[in-house]
Amino acid sequence: MNDTSNQQNATSSEALNAEEMVSVVDRKGQKKEMTRPEYEKKKRRKRKREKSSGISFRTILSMLFIIALMFVAALIALKIVG
Repeated sequence: MNDTSNQQNATSSEALNAEEMVSVVDRKGQKKEMTRPEYEKKKRRKRKREKSSGISFRTILSMLFIIALMFVAALIALKIVG
């Protein structure tokens, strides 16, 4: 019984020590192998970079479009009332 528990402990510690490898395809389309912690770190860095980037040009254009529509609606309302 003691032998099996030692074997289980050995296999579980081996599993903890051996880092899981993840295959990733980079922007050029090449496959690359990296460890799970490296992959997670890279993902976090990418998410942080996306969050820190400013407002996109498309968002600004859509805001300007909405403001222009509101201005046109206000002019139409003033024509109707006055």
